Amino acid sequence: LRDQLSAAVNSKYGGVPIYDFISGMASVVKQDKYFKEWLSSGADLSGFFSTERTTLQKTLKEVVGGKTARLGRIAKNPLELLRAFGDISEKSSRLGVFKRALKGAGKEGLTGFDRQLTAMEQAREATVDFARRGAKMKSINAITPFLNARLQGTLKFVDSVKKRPVQTLAIGGAIAGMPAALLYAHNRNYKEYDEIPDYIKDNNFVIMTGDKETPFIKVPKGEVGQIFGNPVENF
Repeated sequence: LRDQLSAAVNSKYGGVPIYDFISGMASVVKQDKYFKEWLSSGADLSGFFSTERTTLQKTLKEVVGGKTARLGRIAKNPLELLRAFGDISEKSSRLGVFKRALKGAGKEGLTGFDRQLTAMEQAREATVDFARRGAKMKSINAITPFLNARLQGTLKFVDSVKKRPVQTLAIGGAIAGMPAALLYAHNRNYKEYDEIPDYIKDNNFVIMTGDKETPFIKVPKGEVGQIFGNPVENF
């Protein structure tokens, strides 16, 4: 969810969380023309699971071998299934951005390579580009996991506000601020909500269930969820 919120806010062409994710996943599963165009553009190389050397080699094999290559790896190593789920989830979010950007660029009159290049840039820039890091950040990130991702997330949002202030704030308020307000109204009906530590509520959307064994469910907010959701919950 955090990637989808970031993508909708940071993309020049906006986005619809969940819908774009499902659209992207459909293309990943079917490996349709959008998936192949996305792979060939290089947009996939910005993902967390796509920055390792071994993963780059696997990506090349997938372009050539398709679904058979991935199924073969899973059969040899069942733990590969867990990685595959994470990889597919990440690809789905980014491919959803790519497909929406292709349509948006087309409406702007862009065609051919220019259209694909614009979509590739949006797919890489809408969420964290894990391939972007300097030599010093690489060393620091080894000590403090995901520091680069958190820093990029904040900087991307600031850049989006500078470039598209009205669109960014409007979309952020609609997909994160409003849901946070509705969720808070729901959670206030449970006294257990006040007992949840603030650090959990600040970093996650908390959904009270009323169940004794599982009183609440946590959904990571990400930078966008925190920026638009926390002020509403702490008002």
